[in-house]
Amino acid sequence: MDVRLQRRELAGIPDDIEFATKPEQAAVMLRAAHSRGVAAGFVTGDEVYGSRDLRRSIRELGMGYVMAVRHDHTVALAGISTTARKTVRLIPDEGWQRLKTGAGTKGIRSYDWAILAIDPDDTTDQHATGHNALLVRRHRYTRKLSFYRCWSPRPVPLSTLVKVATFRWKLEEDHQLAKHTSGLARRHLQPLEDMVETASAISEGDLSRRVDTSPAGGSEVEQLREALNAMLQQIEDAMASREHAAARHRQFLADASHELRTPLATVQGYLQLYEKGILDDAEAERALARVGAEADRMGRLVDELLALARLEQQPASVRAPVDLAVLVRDAAADLGAQQPGRPVDVDAPEPVVVIGDDARLRQVLGNLLANVRTHTPEDAACTLSARAEDGAAVLRIADTGPGMRPEDAARIFDGFFRADPDRARVPGGSGLGMSIVQAVVESHDGEIELDTAPDAGMKVTIRLPLRGETPRNITATSAHGGAR
Repeated sequence: MDVRLQRRELAGIPDDIEFATKPEQAAVMLRAAHSRGVAAGFVTGDEVYGSRDLRRSIRELGMGYVMAVRHDHTVALAGISTTARKTVRLIPDEGWQRLKTGAGTKGIRSYDWAILAIDPDDTTDQHATGHNALLVRRHRYTRKLSFYRCWSPRPVPLSTLVKVATFRWKLEEDHQLAKHTSGLARRHLQPLEDMVETASAISEGDLSRRVDTSPAGGSEVEQLREALNAMLQQIEDAMASREHAAARHRQFLADASHELRTPLATVQGYLQLYEKGILDDAEAERALARVGAEADRMGRLVDELLALARLEQQPASVRAPVDLAVLVRDAAADLGAQQPGRPVDVDAPEPVVVIGDDARLRQVLGNLLANVRTHTPEDAACTLSARAEDGAAVLRIADTGPGMRPEDAARIFDGFFRADPDRARVPGGSGLGMSIVQAVVESHDGEIELDTAPDAGMKVTIRLPLRGETPRNITATSAHGGAR
């Protein structure tokens, strides 16, 4: 706020009255204030407001004044002109009174005060009945002198004139105190203003904004800042997670639509050729075989999509004790029957019991071994193990096949993801196998890890809570997954 406006507010001057910085403007201000009903018995000011015209205007308004004047200000005593400073020798020692003045930032101060009656050298006839005086102030230690020219319509005591003269001091001290307090308040409130600005920016979509540390804020403000920033970080993370999940969901739907559209287009094309009679008997037989194969493919895809949906909506299926060692030995036997020439090693010497869904856990092993059959040569060794380690049931399926590139391994749990098709020995997978594996493992409060590199094979490790152990809270990294 402007200094002059602050002084106006402290003095109680109406807003629509122009503030004065010169004597003639001060006279206009006083008349306007008087006409608006601003009541005042005296006007006080420093040397710049001590002109005769201003003093005359004050008297015409019926108010008195106590105006500071210079040491060489001309006064008249009994018709003799002199300066204000020279009048001091006319004041006897007993004419001085020590009065306490001031109570602001400088504290209470004591000065010696005296008053002399002077001639009305600038008073018109209608105001000649007033009382003219020279008020003198003397510092009690330095003996420095100050002078005030006074006029009042009626006699007033010395204490009243002193009170008027020192009112300006109090006003100035109040102004300085208000300015200091305002500055402190602004500094202490600055962190809160920063918080409001940050909140406004976030409401406009800038979720990355944070409240900066401010040295002016106290411990409570700093705690509020930290709490607010923590909350904003959680909001940003939640929004990012939501956006990521929504993007994955959209991609999943797009991939599912594409996977279904391809076999449907094949079926539709063959049926159109068949209906138009373009195919001979041999071609018609091949076309019907292809239609049947694509129908089977769509059926498997729909079944896997339904399985994923059920796992997401009802992860807690009927649970019972399941021995993973038995599941591993059965899966190894199935793999040996399907690929008799593949070396298979089983490491499941003791029962490893978990509480789970037997069918879904068998599906996990089946999908993982289907990947082994599809993506590794028949002479590549495969090892299956089930052991209890560190309070958890641990399943491992490892092969010595070609492995995967890091960029492919990072996407193996994405829905409908397939690695380089040239690496697959048997085409036709839906790309949902690893999705189902991850969904089943997470529905059992477990976690799954992948360790692979090009030409280094692949090892999949699954950890599940042992029977009787408290399930660990596992944060899912993907809502859907795919086969390599």
